[in-house]
Amino acid sequence: MDVKILTFNGLRIFANSILLGSSSKVLEKILDQPSKHQNSVRVIPILGVPCDAVIAFVQFLYSSRCTEEEIDNFGIHLLALSHVFDVQKLKQICTKGLSTRLMVENVVDILQLARLCDAPDLYLKCTRFLSKVLAYAYAYAWS
Repeated sequence: MDVKILTFNGLRIFANSILLGSSSKVLEKILDQPSKHQNSVRVIPILGVPCDAVIAFVQFLYSSRCTEEEIDNFGIHLLALSHVFDVQKLKQICTKGLSTRLMVENVVDILQLARLCDAPDLYLKCTRFLSKVLAYAYAYAWS
């Protein structure tokens, strides 16, 4: 383990640079940059998302698998991480998973994230969902 991933609360996750680099071109570029200290463990900060989402992300990089529970709990965060680190398979899983979990309470947040993360299929599903909700509300208001 020659890489240390640092989360916002100080949790350190040790990982293998070859495996990380093979899973993400962004991580590969980060890891290809010369290190300040030749024999030191490289540190990659992943801040701004819950620690458990970072753990799920790293586990995905190792296994190429993501559980339904992880999508339930961290789907939004995993979509953001998959976009930032260019992990297309995870992005597809998150896009599909989030599209089946749309609710009135979360659709606007997911719509905005879909736009920011270049997830057009998810964006379209969100707009269709909102359209149906608004059509129902409009029809109900006039009855």
